Amino acid sequence: MPIEINHIPQLQLMSGNIEDDCIKDLALMLEDLYSIGEQRETPNKMRWSGFEEKNKDSHGSDIGYGLAGRIYKGKQLTIDENHQQFRKFNKILREAANEYINAFRQHEINNTSVSSLPEKWELHFQHVWSVYQFEGDYNPIHYHDSMYDSTLSGFIHMNVPDGVAGKWESDIAPSTNTRDIDGTTEIIWNCNSPRSAMDFRFPGNMFILPAVGTWYMFPSWLNHVVYPYKGEGCRVSVSWNIGIEWIWPND
Repeated sequence: MPIEINHIPQLQLMSGNIEDDCIKDLALMLEDLYSIGEQRETPNKMRWSGFEEKNKDSHGSDIGYGLAGRIYKGKQLTIDENHQQFRKFNKILREAANEYINAFRQHEINNTSVSSLPEKWELHFQHVWSVYQFEGDYNPIHYHDSMYDSTLSGFIHMNVPDGVAGKWESDIAPSTNTRDIDGTTEIIWNCNSPRSAMDFRFPGNMFILPAVGTWYMFPSWLNHVVYPYKGEGCRVSVSWNIGIEWIWPND
């Protein structure tokens, strides 16, 4: 008797790494963003271009009041997607978002011969912001709200202090019972229990160890947590929401 086993996915997670020149651009922008208004020497030619002065609301303004983060020592600041040093990453994210959508549509087509999503769409950056997190700062479990019907969210790590969890041993899974999760991000798409494996349920979460230049993209409904850490240094990341405007036939 023929037998077929199907593993049914619950989440499409995308990740990638940016090149050194893009890392350098973002690092310079983020360093200056944190110090806007301070007269100081900097190798960043964009520092005194006037961009910050002309775009105070969209670049460098405090956005912490509208976010879930409990950032007591650090900052959460807006980033203008049109900033010159964000342009390379802007292009990467747009290309990745299109690839993400196409991959989801293709999965639907492979399984049902048709996709429930239209063939055309437009992408809109709804929010881009930076997070400067120090010892004790954290993000409780949350998802990203959006004005669009569909939204892709994500983050990239740009600085990882020593207090963040070290390299995991291949035979030891990170756990909320250990310090292996300090400063890491946990993404959660389903509930787990001690009986999950015995109930034949696959894990509904994953821990992400921060690494400079590595980015992740996922649907905005995905719950995630950024854990606090102990020690000196600043954990720096950039987050975003890319709204998808679907173009339906006959619209």
